[in-house]
Amino acid sequence: MSGSKQPTKYLLDSNPFIEAKNRYYGFEICPGFWTALIDQFHRGRLCSIDQVHGELTAQSDQLSQWVTNNCPDGFFKKTEDQAVFN
Repeated sequence: MSGSKQPTKYLLDSNPFIEAKNRYYGFEICPGFWTALIDQFHRGRLCSIDQVHGELTAQSDQLSQWVTNNCPDGFFKKTEDQAVFN
């Protein structure tokens, strides 16, 4: 058998972030959800795009602060980068 299997990668749009914050996974209710997002990014399993970043940071709220203060460089890929499509 050649090579190891690559993990499935997920590209998140705005909805999972917004719905999580507004419903079942609020920052105070389920901080582990938010930690898991960052962990899964570091494992190469998920990311998002710059347009989502713009939408999430357009408001001055807790979600915007979380994105600004917690998402590592590279979490939001530039949509003009060909690597987004791979």
